[in-house]
Amino acid sequence: MPLQAGGSIDLDVLASGLRQDLADAFPAVPQAAGSGFMVTGRLPSPIGRGTAFLVIAGSGECLPLPGFPDAYVPATDVPVHRGWARFRAIARQRGWREALAASWRGVGRRLALLAQPVTPSAAAAGRGAVVVLDHGMGGGANRYRDERIAMHRREGGPVVLVASELSTLSYRITVMADAVAAPIDVRLDDQAAVIRFIQSLSPAAIEINDLVGYEDVPALLAALVELRQRAGAIRFRFNLHDFHGLCPSFTLIDVAGRHCGVPDLATCAACLPANARFTLGMNAGIDLVAWRRAWAAWLALADERVAFSRSAVSLLARGLPDVAAMAWRIEPHALDGHGLRPVASRLASPVAIVAVGHLNYAKGASLLGALARRAEERRLPLRFAVIGTVEGGAVPPSVRVSGAFQRDRLCDLLEAEGTGIALLPSICPETYSYVTDELMATGLPLAVLDLGAPAERVARYHPGLLLPAEGLDAQLDALVAFARRLGAFS
Repeated sequence: MPLQAGGSIDLDVLASGLRQDLADAFPAVPQAAGSGFMVTGRLPSPIGRGTAFLVIAGSGECLPLPGFPDAYVPATDVPVHRGWARFRAIARQRGWREALAASWRGVGRRLALLAQPVTPSAAAAGRGAVVVLDHGMGGGANRYRDERIAMHRREGGPVVLVASELSTLSYRITVMADAVAAPIDVRLDDQAAVIRFIQSLSPAAIEINDLVGYEDVPALLAALVELRQRAGAIRFRFNLHDFHGLCPSFTLIDVAGRHCGVPDLATCAACLPANARFTLGMNAGIDLVAWRRAWAAWLALADERVAFSRSAVSLLARGLPDVAAMAWRIEPHALDGHGLRPVASRLASPVAIVAVGHLNYAKGASLLGALARRAEERRLPLRFAVIGTVEGGAVPPSVRVSGAFQRDRLCDLLEAEGTGIALLPSICPETYSYVTDELMATGLPLAVLDLGAPAERVARYHPGLLLPAEGLDAQLDALVAFARRLGAFS
């Protein structure tokens, strides 16, 4: 990216996940929710006090913004994360002047949040709390976290949620307690401040739901272990939502874009430095031996270790052998059946192969696109559709994408699409998958890749199909044969 003052900055563009703001701004564009992205890089240093910057999409210019006397950038390399998609969306809708004004307001809010201190009332209200550590990226992990917090609150004690937020490079702390009328929200800008805050609470328990997005995971785990050793009575609980304990590539997708299978450490060490895409850019300077050692030490102290499938524990044990000897409680998620009902499979040619949910790369967006293109090349009697959103324009125009939907409309949408076979195209080994349960509840034929927890359950489901984990032609041949067994093409 060129700079006005001369020189340039090297930046990487990473998918940033579901963008509800863009879905709301462009309701007529089905893929709007999947069009957000994050730009990462490093600003030159030193920059100096009293300087804030706005990066202009398109031109790539980095413009100084006056009027922020308290802005400060240390005289070291500073990570930069900017979401350009919202800026461009506002510019298209309301013009460049309003886009600049919105960006100005956003910078001001950011500075105000980072200046907000941890008030004594927040620390006092959270004393003796259950502390829940999680990311802020949404999805099934956050859904489960919210259920756990609701349970803790029903039991009457205070709960403190700490969530990493990659979009602001900060941590959001929410204190929930009977002593305060409403939850207290605080943002902290660095992990060291988060650790100090947790220490000040004298927590009764610490529950790790997910640590994706935390800046130094081994240091955080070591601090929690030290706190436990000093305080003694703190209970530890771990919920196995992904494979972050093995690698910052928490979905176990390697630099080539495939499921890695947890190879030897030498292979992992060669992959990680180049794998910014699937680590959300948090792959620099990681010692995987130290990373896994820190996780093993924390897990060894955990009073409760909860997994949602046996396959997840088995895969974790490939990289952390001590895990196999630890006590785990296998606790499949409870299905909320509200709005779910039987849906009849329609097998008229071409058979509709329908995926559900928000598809990013790990969830199979690129695979679905490749299957659709290859099916067209081979003139197979299949068509593909998505009830939900697709990230990054990964599918061809022939794939119909419904856009975001309310879950209670899922069965109606499956019927309207004329679904013959439901497809879960995830290329990563999911630790559970709520979508799998929901699709099984409809009774539709369901195909999944032979990976992870979905395969574990679909192997016992009729009518279910385990697809080869790789090979487009083999996967398509299996889908056609499955449709034929179900009565299509007769």
